[in-house]
Amino acid sequence: MFAWEKHIKIWQLVGAVLAVPAGIAGTYSVYHNYMSGGVSCSELRGSIIAVLDKNLAADVKRTLLRGDVEKFEKNCGNEDPDARVIFHAAVAPPTQAQAAQAQPAQNASAQPGAIFGLSKTGERRGWVNLLRHSADGTTEPSFEGPPITLKSLPPMGSILTARFLLPVWLSPPPPGQVNNASALQGRLAAGGCVKVLTQGPPGRPFWAEVAPEACQKTE
Repeated sequence: MFAWEKHIKIWQLVGAVLAVPAGIAGTYSVYHNYMSGGVSCSELRGSIIAVLDKNLAADVKRTLLRGDVEKFEKNCGNEDPDARVIFHAAVAPPTQAQAAQAQPAQNASAQPGAIFGLSKTGERRGWVNLLRHSADGTTEPSFEGPPITLKSLPPMGSILTARFLLPVWLSPPPPGQVNNASALQGRLAAGGCVKVLTQGPPGRPFWAEVAPEACQKTE
């Protein structure tokens, strides 16, 4: 058992992924490649998010989502790996520990703030990847705001706006590795804003620890 589990229950991780959102979902369009039947990946993605955003019990959401998530992983997962990991976690069978905490998880899912999840110390902060690889192999920023490139990173205190649906993680993965669902803390809706608290650790410069923040109004 991990030492930090005394600070954050397993149901909080699942509850954060299946929770009712704190903000909008889907401000930015990611891609529009069409599958057979005339349904686009962006439409399928939006349909899945709409179910995630409903105030339903986790087991009901899993039942409603399973078919669409399978289609998304098969046809669209390579184009949007961040959404893929979030959707996969949403339909994964609950462990015994999660089942034991089912009722608290349902209560947590009714709390709008639960979508971001809690850090290892129980605070509303978490880690995000500032850059991501697009389907064509190029690198693109995950956020709007101060420039984010291979040579330019946002300073601490910057307010960033998510360009896509993004996973929030308990910690960055070790150099040379990628995170898996066991490190998933929650999710940040496209158009949601965060404040940079800490820049990435050695070997992980393109990660940042962030906290939810009110979006700044533009004139």
